[in-house]
Amino acid sequence: MAGSAARGRAATVNGRPGVISWNEDGTPLSLLAFTVADGLITEITRWSTRRNSRS
Repeated sequence: MAGSAARGRAATVNGRPGVISWNEDGTPLSLLAFTVADGLITEITRWSTRRNSRS
């Protein structure tokens, strides 16, 4: 959605650090979960409510 602002917050996702975001109207937008090894992010898993969104 061009022109709309998303908001995000740190979250724990299945025991992993992550971020959840939602649209201005409060509907869910996306969820990111990070795999961390030796202090580095080694993998990012993404879920989104948008169709045809690109990673």
